[in-house]
Amino acid sequence: MLQAWRLLLLHLFLGSPLLSQPHNLSDYAFPQQEQPVGFVLEIEGDWVANEKQLQLGAQVTAGTMVRLRSAEKDSPAHITVILLDKQEFSRTCSDAKECLPIAIPARLASESSLRDKIVEAVMLLFSRKPERYVPALSRTQGTEAIAKDGIIELQQGSIGIGPPLLYLRGTAGSIILRFVPLRFEDDTYVGSESEGVIINLGLKNFSFAPSRRLVAGLYRVSVLDSTQPGLLPTGVEFWVLVVPSAEYKEAFSTFSNAETITEGWGLGVGSTAQRSFMRAVIYDLSQKAVR
Repeated sequence: MLQAWRLLLLHLFLGSPLLSQPHNLSDYAFPQQEQPVGFVLEIEGDWVANEKQLQLGAQVTAGTMVRLRSAEKDSPAHITVILLDKQEFSRTCSDAKECLPIAIPARLASESSLRDKIVEAVMLLFSRKPERYVPALSRTQGTEAIAKDGIIELQQGSIGIGPPLLYLRGTAGSIILRFVPLRFEDDTYVGSESEGVIINLGLKNFSFAPSRRLVAGLYRVSVLDSTQPGLLPTGVEFWVLVVPSAEYKEAFSTFSNAETITEGWGLGVGSTAQRSFMRAVIYDLSQKAVR
């Protein structure tokens, strides 16, 4: 009887939610066929995984078969699936019968690494609020080359003129930016232009620009039209994570590793999908910075 009570107490102790609660994806003991190994980064059309409807951010499991269930002739269907080992699978099809399915591997191709963990972090964010990271179409044509999300350094009241601000060097006139704190309520961006900090980068070749009011954090940055009265937005926007000097090197290293992942993807992955991935990386870094 005493032995039975000991076994019961041991079972209750080990089964305590506080002790058994998993803290990350790798802590979950999924059956092999249910193990999440990737997620849907972009999707258009009626795609299913083992006959289950897929949507943006949906996780795919090991051994899954992803296929196009139906398609419209005038609107080609497209899907991109990213695996935790950085593999990418893309399909664009106009005919469901002729569309080659995607066979998700039963096992990942590589051991866990920093870059694998980056993909895992993005997968978890996309599984919750994927629309949050999808950039809106710019109102200005040809701005993709200069609108680049990224990380900049904050050093003693000045911001570093590195990526992404270097991409604005080719614009004419004085470069004026409005930094508005980036906050969300569910999927909706919450912010007021009145909260913004306006910074004039000028045209000089310097490595830092004065900014006494700017503090560390995540921002939506708008390029303003300096040629018109009122400094109206040009339609060029991007995300920036402002990081203190002490944390910049580590944050920029993670961001660079994430960029390397996207650069290794094939031509089937669109620029919007790549930018969505990088925005999720930036958001994840911003959350770690406040913890």
